[in-house]
Amino acid sequence: MNKINPQDLIDKNPIFESMFAPLYFKASETLRSDAIITDTKAVEMIDLLDHDFSYFNKNTSGQFLVSVRTKILDSQIVEFINKTENPVIVNLGAGLDTRFSRMNSDKIKFWYDIDLHEAIEFRRKFYSDTEKHTSIGKSVLDYSWIDDIEKDASYNYLFIAEGLLMYLHEDEIKNLLREINNNFPSSIMICEVFHTKLVNYHVKNKAKNKDISFTWGISDTDDLKLLHSDIIVEDEWNMFDYHKNRQKIFVRLLVRLSPKFRNMVKLVKIRFNKNNNG
Repeated sequence: MNKINPQDLIDKNPIFESMFAPLYFKASETLRSDAIITDTKAVEMIDLLDHDFSYFNKNTSGQFLVSVRTKILDSQIVEFINKTENPVIVNLGAGLDTRFSRMNSDKIKFWYDIDLHEAIEFRRKFYSDTEKHTSIGKSVLDYSWIDDIEKDASYNYLFIAEGLLMYLHEDEIKNLLREINNNFPSSIMICEVFHTKLVNYHVKNKAKNKDISFTWGISDTDDLKLLHSDIIVEDEWNMFDYHKNRQKIFVRLLVRLSPKFRNMVKLVKIRFNKNNNG
């Protein structure tokens, strides 16, 4: 297969560069002797890209956090698939996520990867749609994607919002949660959330020398309940509670001394409990 140059995509919009960071981190992590995760598809995809992403190597904390969240999410999704009849997975803001390749379960009824049209077109260089696995090229805020999801009363839905919500505004998140709640009652979402201390934190875009800012965060998990009355928080995982042997000494010290730092990045599992007031 010929090498694929992503530069045109990256030049279109700084946000697209953020798709390649987790892919590169997962590939790099896989090659470590003490790897937290194994993602051979990510290694394969990075090898096919005609681009030097080595500038991501400086972000060791990013690689650690992506690896930990990937391990936790994979575990939770496998558990959902194994324990649920007719599981349907909807991956919001999927980018170049490789998770479907790792699941390898015949139990999955449908799997949808949703992202902006340009992102999905690039994604299709590596993945072709199948009857079970479909990519949808729409913004997660363009709720016409809901019409593209197979619906049946016997299906059980799990939504993934990984590396997404921190780029949205609170009103957009409220609307997203409302639409999911109204159309997929009793579904589950596992979402990555940042602390409010990270709002306005700038991520440098190398290609265009522009910054991408995080626009939303919470100070406490209970804040999620303020976004929609029908949300039930079922579980949460603080990233810095895991694989402490891979954390820098000053990070471990900050986690021990500061609850706010410990809560900077976490995954939260919520259940939608649609009532008559929907």
